[in-house]
Amino acid sequence: MSNVVVQLLAGLLRQPLGIGGAGGNSAYSAYLLKQLPVTVGGTSTILDSVSVMGDSTTMAFEPSFGNLGQDLTSSRGGYTIDFRTMTFRLGARDR
Repeated sequence: MSNVVVQLLAGLLRQPLGIGGAGGNSAYSAYLLKQLPVTVGGTSTILDSVSVMGDSTTMAFEPSFGNLGQDLTSSRGGYTIDFRTMTFRLGARDR
């Protein structure tokens, strides 16, 4: 883990985390952050109750740094994925 992550998790206790989907259910332990400020492309929001896994998993997306969930994508009223320009933008798009 990076020094930034270690500082962010300092003093937090691990707790059980269940992850389920079409492939079945798995049990892990994770740290729970009450709030996490996130900025994507200059748009900021604060996520509540973010689980941070401290151990490796056997999940197919293991090399990633996390997943963008509805808690992030809906926090600013919508989002835009533009495949022509390969960009992701938080916030409702003006039409």
